[in-house]
Parts: sequence; C-alpha cells; structure tokens
Amino acid sequence: MTTVSVPPPPAGPGVQPPFVAPPTDGARRRRWIGISAAIGALVLLCVGGVGGFVGLSVLGARVIRDEAAQAVTAYLSDLRDGQFGRAWTRLCPDQKQRVSSAEFVSAQQAQPRITQFSLGEVAISPDVTVPATITRTGSSAPQHVTVVMAQNEQTSEYEECGQTG
Repeated sequence: MTTVSVPPPPAGPGVQPPFVAPPTDGARRRRWIGISAAIGALVLLCVGGVGGFVGLSVLGARVIRDEAAQAVTAYLSDLRDGQFGRAWTRLCPDQKQRVSSAEFVSAQQAQPRITQFSLGEVAISPDVTVPATITRTGSSAPQHVTVVMAQNEQTSEYEECGQTG
C-alpha cells in the first residue's frame, strides 16, 4: 500500500493574514504633502497678486499727482515769467481750439502779471485737479483757483484744460 499525502485544506474566511494591513510605501503622506504645497503656492500667488495690484495703484496715483503738479508749475511759471506763447502750448487741445495763441497772449498781457504762486494737494476724482493760490501785481489778496488737468493721448503729458475760481 502506498500512502497518499493529502494537502492541508485551504484557509477559510476566518484566517488571519500575517499582518493587519498591507504595507504602504508613503503614497498617502506624499499626496497630502503635494496638496498642501499646491494650496500654499496658490495662497501665496493670490496674496502677491493683491499686494501687487494695491502697490501699483498707490504708485500710479503718486506718479499722476507728481506729473500734474509739475505741469501746473511749468504753466504758472511761464505765465509768471511772461512766456505766454510757451504757456499756450501747455493748454489741452480743447482750450487751444477755443482761443488762438495770439488771443491767449493778448488776454494774458491785459491781466496783472503773476508774481508768485503755490500749489495745494492734487486731487484725482475723476478729473485731475490742482488747487493753486496766485498773487498778482497790484493785488494784496491772493486768488484761489483750481486748475483742471488732462493727459494728452499722444504725448502722455498733462495739460491745462481750464480753471475754476
């Protein structure tokens, strides 16, 4: 008689594997690190974008104020120094269409000459306006005017487009 060896029965549903959970290679941890890094980069970009926009807005307003003040100073200096033709060239196109250079010069010569002036704080809302205090010959009381400025589309320079006051 020959003996036949019978294999042991297969493991049943209640058999415990040699370990509780399958080993992981750190994929879950790396995934969360990647997601966290992406969220951090997104937040940094958003904060940087908002900060850059605010910075450019503030810087742009400062540049507008400086350029408008320089343009008014140049215009009033020309009037003070009797350079009426040069002052006329600093007018915006609408003003130049209303009054010719010769008419502007004769109107300025008919007025008492500006002896001194000072500028106030430039306002941007929605027009660029510059308050100025002007003293003229023969007058002890200063004249308060607001100069309206506009940016020339071809030259990007600010030009005088009228006065109030």
